[in-house]
Amino acid sequence: MVNNVADMRRKLKHKKVLISGIAGGIGSQLAIEFGSRGCFVLGLDKDVKAVQKLTNTLDQLGIMHDISVFNLTAPNANSEYATSVLTKYGGIDILINNAGITHIEPIITCDLDKMRDVFEVNFWSSVSLTKEFLPTLKVNKGTIIVINSVTGFSPLIGRGAYTSSKHALRGFFETLRAECQKEVDILVVYPDFIRTQLRAKFKQEKNKSHGSPKQLARRIRVAWNWKKRRLNPSLRALLISLLAKRHPNLYMKLMIHNMTNNQ
Repeated sequence: MVNNVADMRRKLKHKKVLISGIAGGIGSQLAIEFGSRGCFVLGLDKDVKAVQKLTNTLDQLGIMHDISVFNLTAPNANSEYATSVLTKYGGIDILINNAGITHIEPIITCDLDKMRDVFEVNFWSSVSLTKEFLPTLKVNKGTIIVINSVTGFSPLIGRGAYTSSKHALRGFFETLRAECQKEVDILVVYPDFIRTQLRAKFKQEKNKSHGSPKQLARRIRVAWNWKKRRLNPSLRALLISLLAKRHPNLYMKLMIHNMTNNQ
């Protein structure tokens, strides 16, 4: 019985994983988590210093990698990058859409250009990379992992652009899941606030942390092992999910109270 259960789990050895936003807190831990279990790690990030730091870390750990300094929002850049990866490596097995930015401002004062900037990174970069690599992922029976947020299914005052982009992300990948059920696995991750630079920008230092990037990366890897479709990686994330979906008015009241008291 134990052997049968073990056989159900997938193995990462010799898989090729591509991670966007790889040099950030979550991205770098995903690179280490997947790479230390035998993955060849490809990655994209525009932070030159952070990329250099990560490549040094991966070299020290003996993890094979090919990480590029890259702007996901540049015109035609994703298409050119995908062509180079397909030419050099023949394809990928796992795509992790991790790149993301936030913006703190009420909707009434947030101009459309800023909203578009947030959507370009949080939504359109993931859509673009996914469409570029979807054919090879289908051939390889691969997996798309999406780092969303609890705001992907619940509102958050003062973060209209960010929350809207995460809702759009959820809608796109749930629809893609329905269209590619037997061809590509999709795992959507809904973290609560994680200890990263992105979280620090939320200005919620008064709140307790609900996980580290290392813990999150491990939970994502385990979820991939077991072919999970959705992951609420913390108890708080699970509670927010249940409350927002089943009792939206109560969630709204509690969220407004909590956010108002922590500004």
